[in-house]
Amino acid sequence: MVSFADAIRNAFTGYATFSGRSTRAEYWWFFLFNVIVGLAAGIIDGVIFGAGQQVLQTLIWLALLIPNIAIAVRRSHDIGKSGWWVLWQFFAWLLFVIPGLIMWLYLRTRPGDIGPNQYGPDPRGDSQEYTDSGEISEATENIQSDQVSCPICNIENKSDSKFCKQCGASLENAASG
Repeated sequence: MVSFADAIRNAFTGYATFSGRSTRAEYWWFFLFNVIVGLAAGIIDGVIFGAGQQVLQTLIWLALLIPNIAIAVRRSHDIGKSGWWVLWQFFAWLLFVIPGLIMWLYLRTRPGDIGPNQYGPDPRGDSQEYTDSGEISEATENIQSDQVSCPICNIENKSDSKFCKQCGASLENAASG
């Protein structure tokens, strides 16, 4: 079995060698090396550059990119698969990440429900009372004469609302209607 030091040495001497084979031990020792170096770089980045800055981590990631791809290709060869399987793994990863990113963007950018819902009141400041079906209650309808019109979408909002219940625009300079 290859030792930790031998695995690291083999990975760097075969920096861009995409032919041949690598054992499981060699692959996983190099993986552990990546984790240790990445964690150390993250700590150093935090101390030197502050939280959220990944200068050293990025440089190390770039330096280790080719040997990581090379050892993954050689590991694929060891199990009788083409090195192109590494590329397929990358695309499979993208297949899940890209749809996940799209779903995340959709859920984080769509407008919220108008009025209160099962999780609480409308955070945009609209305090009209709604029935269980989502309709404005009769008691609230009688008070709606004191309304302001949204300058963006022309929807009527309560005069004490800070934001439009439809589009979320500020109602600070909106004229009463």
